[in-house]
Amino acid sequence: MIQTLNKKIKISEIRLRCIFKVITWHSEGVLIIKKAILDALEPYKDAGITIKTGDEKSPEYMMTMSTYNEEESKLTMNSILDSIKDQIKLVDGKFEVKEKPDVVKDADLNTINLERKKVEFEDEKEDADEEEDEGMGIDDGVKNYEEDE
Repeated sequence: MIQTLNKKIKISEIRLRCIFKVITWHSEGVLIIKKAILDALEPYKDAGITIKTGDEKSPEYMMTMSTYNEEESKLTMNSILDSIKDQIKLVDGKFEVKEKPDVVKDADLNTINLERKKVEFEDEKEDADEEEDEGMGIDDGVKNYEEDE
């Protein structure tokens, strides 16, 4: 009977997420951060952990992991965070955990993705506005010239 129950009851996979911020003022800061993250992930390369950043301007990173064992996976993620922190502190960088590892629903991930897309859209809009502003002086001059005629 227990074997039958084990076959019928499926343990749901959960998703863990944490958000952290890394800043370094070193001239090779991007490479240092990349190396710190890759070195921290190396012992767990088969664990299915991903680390992403919103964009290249943002110092915030999101680490996610799908798992069946919440507590063990939280320990793994905390170990990775500690490793990154230690490497960044060696170069006098700043490391901060914004959200500790915790279970996240797919709806929450979708909300985060939408927020990131909104930020990207706003950045693109600002860039387009800046380009438009740069051209406005020429356009204003043309309009003024045409108005004078």
